[in-house]
Amino acid sequence: MYRYGEGIEKDQKMAVNWYRKAAEQGRPFGQVNLGFMYNYGIGITKDEEQAVYWYLQAANQGNATAQNNLGIMYQHGTGVTQSDQLSANWYRKAAEQGHAEAQNSLGSMYLSGEGVAQSDLEAVNWYQQSAQQNFANGQVNLGMMYRNGRGLSRDNQKAAQWYEKAAIQGNTRQYTCII
Repeated sequence: MYRYGEGIEKDQKMAVNWYRKAAEQGRPFGQVNLGFMYNYGIGITKDEEQAVYWYLQAANQGNATAQNNLGIMYQHGTGVTQSDQLSANWYRKAAEQGHAEAQNSLGSMYLSGEGVAQSDLEAVNWYQQSAQQNFANGQVNLGMMYRNGRGLSRDNQKAAQWYEKAAIQGNTRQYTCII
């Protein structure tokens, strides 16, 4: 409530205080949110290593958002030593729980062969799962796979349908794909 000012005056420092209390009690929601606050320096001094620590606490309890966030941290080497393999492993854990952003990210790793063996079929699989949850980037990426005939038969009509679904959500990336 403090973080967003819902029914109370917005106070990021107070939000950090409450997230910390929950995190220290082992609650994944508090841990992932405290990690987020550290990661972006919201209400507290930015500390990417602390962000990783708290994400890891929540991720080890099966929190898909924390697992996805660790995938991002390892992919970019933020607060940790960069590792495509560890990034893919964390994305997979979140993706297997149905986390749409992680599914899209894992699809991209399969497409490029970063941290996993390159596979257009696996990329399509993960992009489809993401797209079917109305994740706009997953829809654009699936559209590109149809447009380029990678991992499935080339189909410009299906590509356009996926681009349009993303466009309806305000994703502007599809405009460059349609042209």
